[in-house]
Amino acid sequence: MFHCRDAEEAKARACLEGVHLANRWPDIPMILESDCQSVVTQLQAKIHDCSVLWQVIEEARDVGGQLRRMDTVKISRDQNKLAHELVQFAIRFRKCQSFFFCLLSRVG
Repeated sequence: MFHCRDAEEAKARACLEGVHLANRWPDIPMILESDCQSVVTQLQAKIHDCSVLWQVIEEARDVGGQLRRMDTVKISRDQNKLAHELVQFAIRFRKCQSFFFCLLSRVG
């Protein structure tokens, strides 16, 4: 999330990415968790608003509507720490994996 206006937009875009990932398994119910109350409130609202994030929120709702079920839940920042740690692990793993793939490509 390098091109975001602020943390709220980054969190909204992360939710959108999560909904897109969940859409690979549309028959499985999804629980979307965020520690950003404003994003959760906008995702749960059924009305159109004029916020800067409207397009991101609307796309997340549209894609989420294709799922069998999607519940959006506000969690605390402490509860979200594990998710952040897993993301950092995945980023490090991806860099190692890319390095290993590049190394094998040059050897082969």
